[in-house]
Amino acid sequence: MSVPAQDEASQPQAAAEDLTEQDEAQLQLKMQIADLLEQSAQVGQMTEQELETIQEQIQAVTVQPLAQQEEAEPDLELETMLEQLANAQAAVEDMSMAYQAQREGWLDQLPQTGKENSWRYQNGERLEQNAPAEIMTLSLTEGVNVFNSNGYWGIDVSHHQGEVNWEAVKAAGIDFAVIRCGYGDDLVSQDDRQWHRNVSECERLGIPYGVYLYSYATDTNMAASEAAHTLRLLEGHNPDLPVFYDMEENRQLVLGVAGLAELARTYCDTLVAAGYDVGVYASLNWWQYYLTDPVFENWYRWIAEWRSSCTYTGRYEMWQYTDCGTISGINGVVDMNYWYEPIGVKEDGLYKDQITGEWHYYKDGKIARDYTGLVKYQSGSYYYVDKGVIDWGYTGIAQYNQGGYYYVKSGKLDWGYSGMASGCGMTGYIAKGRLDTSKNGLIKVGSTWYNFEKGAVLQNYTGLVKYKSGSYYYVNKGIIDWGHTGIAQYNQGGYYYVKSGKLDWSYSGMATGCGMTAYIAKGRLDTSKNGLVKVSGVWYNFEKGVANTSHTGLAPYQSGSYYYVNKGQLNYSYTGMATGYGLTGYVVNGRLDTSKNGLLKVGNDWYNFKKGLVDTQYTGLVRYQSGSYYYVNEGVLDRSYTGITRYQQGGYYYVKNGKLDRSYTGLATGQGKTGYIVKGCLDSSKNGAHQINNTWYTFQNGWVV
Repeated sequence: MSVPAQDEASQPQAAAEDLTEQDEAQLQLKMQIADLLEQSAQVGQMTEQELETIQEQIQAVTVQPLAQQEEAEPDLELETMLEQLANAQAAVEDMSMAYQAQREGWLDQLPQTGKENSWRYQNGERLEQNAPAEIMTLSLTEGVNVFNSNGYWGIDVSHHQGEVNWEAVKAAGIDFAVIRCGYGDDLVSQDDRQWHRNVSECERLGIPYGVYLYSYATDTNMAASEAAHTLRLLEGHNPDLPVFYDMEENRQLVLGVAGLAELARTYCDTLVAAGYDVGVYASLNWWQYYLTDPVFENWYRWIAEWRSSCTYTGRYEMWQYTDCGTISGINGVVDMNYWYEPIGVKEDGLYKDQITGEWHYYKDGKIARDYTGLVKYQSGSYYYVDKGVIDWGYTGIAQYNQGGYYYVKSGKLDWGYSGMASGCGMTGYIAKGRLDTSKNGLIKVGSTWYNFEKGAVLQNYTGLVKYKSGSYYYVNKGIIDWGHTGIAQYNQGGYYYVKSGKLDWSYSGMATGCGMTAYIAKGRLDTSKNGLVKVSGVWYNFEKGVANTSHTGLAPYQSGSYYYVNKGQLNYSYTGMATGYGLTGYVVNGRLDTSKNGLLKVGNDWYNFKKGLVDTQYTGLVRYQSGSYYYVNEGVLDRSYTGITRYQQGGYYYVKNGKLDRSYTGLATGQGKTGYIVKGCLDSSKNGAHQINNTWYTFQNGWVV
């Protein structure tokens, strides 16, 4: 059957109308996505509420079904926009997570994926930028109208550029390159995968280079790890340009101005301490509104502003003028920069830092932070550097690494000075700017006598020093002390008596000094004096001539008697218990009371005396004058003891609460054994097997075996 002509004519018209509606829907969707992409490029400046709103809008778009005719060509533009939207969604989610982490205290746990989210990246993919046409096509300086005529042209690269043909890049005429070494924490997995090749190629071809690390840090511990990451990768390398801290990750903005400054301070100070020149990279917006703390004046600035002139009004040393330059040797686009400072590894010597105004001492291409001392400038003058920086405020002695010590005045070696000076941990005599090493022994300078050794005062020595006349004088930390009277030591050995700073050979008697009280005989310590010796009516307890002032207690006399001394002097007024020289005894009026024997109570304790001394060697039963027996433990009655013990006259007995108990019959323990007691005494006749309280025991001489 044939189809009516009217029906045939109507079918194509209906299809055409459906396609138009679809096109309109696709166009509306693209416009919606374009608006969301434009908004999402500013996620770093959004509040949490704004982030939540755009997140919901992106989610609403991503769940919409895509209407497309089966036979229609794929809409590549829409597919690209949806991929970009997915990256934008990841960037929004990352920023939202940063706010949440800040509230909940886990900023340091945010993932470091290596996929950047910043003003120029989303989820690791470059954002399309509306750069001026003249910048997009720029090759060298043409079109760039604000830069120093002495500036140098260069590129910065990372793994994003893939494998670079550095020979072709060099042939294209660049002056330098800045190479990314890695990102985030000090993990090998976060090293830039092109770092080692890029740096080795630049060094092989003689291309001057700097270095940068992309920061994910959100606290100072992470910044310290990033510094360690950089230093690990810099080992064995000497960059010609500074090492830059790349601050652009959106999540860092939650820290505010002060927090960002602390990140930079931690990272940069660590690199500076290692001897590297350091700078910070950020966009114009970050430099204008976030990196505004005065601390940033300490380091080089690298400004990213992609236009034909840099509008930043502050100081800066490098300008990244485009991210879409092209150059031979690199597939695709590359960042391009101008550097306005000199290029090249500095030869050893002094150089003025144009940023801080400080003069730095460079050695092996880096600031010599480990060096303090004199450095010769090209003019022939010598200057004092402290940890690699000239210290104009320093006046005193300084060391030169080629040898010798010299006098510095206000940071510069002063050849005109002669006299005493201090520095480098010493005080010494300077003659025409240099330490006079000919000065030795006691020498008077001005009104003071010093003890010199090779020009330096022997400040670590206190004691007697022999003068060339043969007399001996007392020096205190290298200077004669005329006010000192007392005992002094001589470094060749022995102790002597000093009067008003000079050794006095005529003196005999007691004296103090060098932490001791001692007996002096004709100016010298009399080491023959030992034990109790009477000097000028006072009895002292001597040990090799020194009164033992640290000892209070019993002290022996040569007759064999013992006396009580208090801090080295005999004390006749003391009565009571005393210890000393391994003994404990009872003293009456300063002397051991040898009439005390047997059990006697002193204070609250009972002691077992033998000629006034406690018999600390004996543990066992002791008979009291009443006829009772008591248990003493190392000479002291022990009322807590219950068990078997021995009697020094023979036999083993049962003690209850420190007293022999003759009423007890039964098993007991003591002396590390168990035995059978009959009426308080060990029954040594008990042998063999016996049943006691329903238990069988085997005895030998009364002891259980």
